[in-house]
Amino acid sequence: MLPQEFIRVKRDGEKHTRDSMEEFFSQYLNGNVADYQISAWLMAAFLKGLDDEETFWLTEQIVNSGEKLDLSDIDGIKVDKHSSGGVGDKVSLAIVPLLASTGLVVSKMSGRGLGHTGGTIDKLESIPGLRTEFSTEEFKALLRRAGLAIVSQSESLAPLDKKLYSLRDVTATVESLPLIASSIMSKKIAVGSDLVSLDVKLGNGAFITSLEDAKELCRIMMSLAEQFGRKVEIHVTDMNEPLGCSVGNSLEVIEALEFLKGKVENRFATLVKELYKDTVNSTGVEAPDVDQLIASGKPLEKFAQMIEAQSGDPKVVEDYSLLPMAKSVHELRAQQSGYLTFVDTKEVGMAVVELGGGRKKKEDNIDHGVGIKFLVEGGSKVDAGDIVALVYFNNENTLNSALKRLEHAFTITETEPQERPLIWWSSYQ
Repeated sequence: MLPQEFIRVKRDGEKHTRDSMEEFFSQYLNGNVADYQISAWLMAAFLKGLDDEETFWLTEQIVNSGEKLDLSDIDGIKVDKHSSGGVGDKVSLAIVPLLASTGLVVSKMSGRGLGHTGGTIDKLESIPGLRTEFSTEEFKALLRRAGLAIVSQSESLAPLDKKLYSLRDVTATVESLPLIASSIMSKKIAVGSDLVSLDVKLGNGAFITSLEDAKELCRIMMSLAEQFGRKVEIHVTDMNEPLGCSVGNSLEVIEALEFLKGKVENRFATLVKELYKDTVNSTGVEAPDVDQLIASGKPLEKFAQMIEAQSGDPKVVEDYSLLPMAKSVHELRAQQSGYLTFVDTKEVGMAVVELGGGRKKKEDNIDHGVGIKFLVEGGSKVDAGDIVALVYFNNENTLNSALKRLEHAFTITETEPQERPLIWWSSYQ
């Protein structure tokens, strides 16, 4: 088969065969299909779409391109948590130890941040000494020892996805729902967890802004899970404002720790508790009362155990001064009275990138100590002169760039904004 013939099939809106997809992607991995030919196919698939069978075949090729992680020799019910990413989304830092404190084994492979969304791995690496790079056997040893682990994505797991994603990122084909679904599910299928908990973000701070698109993505992922024999639960959650008060690596670690101490009551805390309840119940185990569980101190203890198992300093759970923190703080004040209304949450994430807390290119280093802490949530009433947010910075130039971004992120309105659901849709509905 000539690569151009395969590309032409999708360009003309026709359907691939399973054999042709296997040959095309195998030849790509062998170096006999060029990146520019894959890019042409990605655009054809973006414009013409892939049906459910083609999406399954693509996912199958991605899964089979690398190793599979067998967790069957680890005792307990294994849960894998995944989020599509958003601004201030530190849910994994809070829910992983919360779930593990019930006796579940929580295995999570995460990525680094790129663009406006922060990466869970970057946040964890704020903690002194903490490792995130582990071999497959080391990862399994962590799970046996502590019952939980959050580590970097294995290089040997679904390598075809990594190659495809890097091209999607530079060819404006990231938003294709079948390509998103195959990318997410291939990595989850390659890891043998008993339950995959998926959190799809929706809103002006997420990659998906339409509820219709979010539901369609969920449908495709549930179809893939069924075909591969995996159990999934899915929530579509709100990302029309930062999740919680903090955006930035160290700041988000602190907010997650404060939640585990029972000291946080906001949309972030509410969401974590809802996801916790549904996830535990999905395993067939009755979820212990979340507030009593937090009050027992077990989730915080689990977080400390995970940090220590991954070579980090567990003292950080009590001593936040061990975390890197910016040397300067700018007070961002309301220019008028009214209601705080987020209109472009992505700009909050990009403001943190401007401060140095995120990446514009994959090879960029990041400053774990910078970020933004909002003192009020969206929809809150503020008076002129009130401090809306604290901007943590190390450089005046980066501060000015961040403040320009924040000018477009939110506004103060005379009328109270309409209340939005925290969970737009779930597989339980």
